[in-house]
Amino acid sequence: MASHAIDSFINTYVQALHNQNAAIFAGAGLSIPAGLVNWKELLRDIANDIGLNIDKEDDLVTVAQFHVNERGGRHKINQALVNEFANRAVLTENHKILASLPIRTYWTTNYDTLIEDALRSARKKPDIKITKNNLSTMFPRQDAVVYKMHGDVSQPDEAVVTKDDYEAYDSKRHLFSMALQGDLVSKTFLFIGFSFSDPNLSYILRPTVSPRLTPVSSRNALLLQSLPTNTPFWQVNSRRRKDDTSVGTATRGIVERLSRLPRRFP
Repeated sequence: MASHAIDSFINTYVQALHNQNAAIFAGAGLSIPAGLVNWKELLRDIANDIGLNIDKEDDLVTVAQFHVNERGGRHKINQALVNEFANRAVLTENHKILASLPIRTYWTTNYDTLIEDALRSARKKPDIKITKNNLSTMFPRQDAVVYKMHGDVSQPDEAVVTKDDYEAYDSKRHLFSMALQGDLVSKTFLFIGFSFSDPNLSYILRPTVSPRLTPVSSRNALLLQSLPTNTPFWQVNSRRRKDDTSVGTATRGIVERLSRLPRRFP
């Protein structure tokens, strides 16, 4: 991917920051450097419990559903969510950089509370949207809205994890889908911390954004993949999908440029 495409997007994103129209969509790769698990590690014991090797499974949503079907409920999955995400993780530098920027819209599929913790640490007041009922009210004098479209560790039984959860999403949580579609049209998004093995990604892009999302093909969205531990999220190596679609490349200068932005905003 040509570096000028990245530079062009960054210029667009900076302008969106000035216009208070920038948005973030965060996947598990943003939280992993804080010590939290990815999807495979979350479901490792779940898979073992029904005789599956998680390292040999690609359809992780189906693994979760198979466990529910075999065990007659999702208690063990709920407990795994609490065990892995209820503990307070240490904020990463990337969370702090994001919270310091004038970003008013955050979308995430993560169950943890790192984004809202980072905002509070930056002395900002987040309005957290976990259920569809939350969408009908707005906190006064909030500095940012955090849309947790797949739920939160505080309500594990309502978290979107299994195949049934995904298939019922448009009926049970359709207001989130509608709100996301509106934001994707009207705001400039930076997608952070997703990989192409992430079951959340294909769902997010299916109804709203082309699966061939790249800085070249979409002027208002840049997709960056999940990252190694302690790697700033803008330092991404060039990767290609199986269909040879070029995806995310960035240089160290990007994180340096964006980390300096708070000095330029009121």
